[in-house]
Amino acid sequence: MGEVKKGMPFVQNLRRRLQAGEPEEKVLQRKLAFDDVSILRQMLPGLKKTAGLSAIDLILVGEDGKHGKAVGGDGGVLAGMEELPAQAHAAIPGQPTFAFQKPIS
Repeated sequence: MGEVKKGMPFVQNLRRRLQAGEPEEKVLQRKLAFDDVSILRQMLPGLKKTAGLSAIDLILVGEDGKHGKAVGGDGGVLAGMEELPAQAHAAIPGQPTFAFQKPIS
């Protein structure tokens, strides 16, 4: 049931778009209407400054929610990540999640 609950907001959004008259071909494409990774990359400098962060890593979470790969940021060596924080499992396209940790020294 947990997976169904995650999918319902997405399905409801599709329904709203169809009811608003948006063409089926556009609504039912399996792509976001925007590039979420690009937008997050653009947000990094402002987020660092506003939140007083020393580094930010942008991780693309795999389908299983447990593995990911670095796609941006400035935190250092991250090529492939095997152990992601628990909240990474909640990340879905268009709705990123965030995890904060102290720097490893």
